[in-house]
Amino acid sequence: MDTELTVAIAQILTGTATLVVAIFLAGQLVIQRKVLDRAHVDAERDLVFSAAIRRDNIVFARLSNPLLEETVIKGMSDLSTLDTPTEMHRFQSYIRLLESCLNYDW
Repeated sequence: MDTELTVAIAQILTGTATLVVAIFLAGQLVIQRKVLDRAHVDAERDLVFSAAIRRDNIVFARLSNPLLEETVIKGMSDLSTLDTPTEMHRFQSYIRLLESCLNYDW
């Protein structure tokens, strides 16, 4: 009978320890989920900032380069006003950059 009591107490203690460990691990999962959610929000914010910087750089390139600005203005008004293949290539490259920027933003 003394042995049965000892075994019963040992089983109760083992069950209690298992329950404590399970509760601790559940708490760790909750903490890990919060950390991952925060990291996800940070990653989204970084993506938005990098897209804005890229968009600003594309616009700044047009504004700081008079030749590109003139080509873009001519191309936007009428493509037939682009006189040389170089102007056409410059305009198409600029529009492709804007398009890829919009695709990344979307």
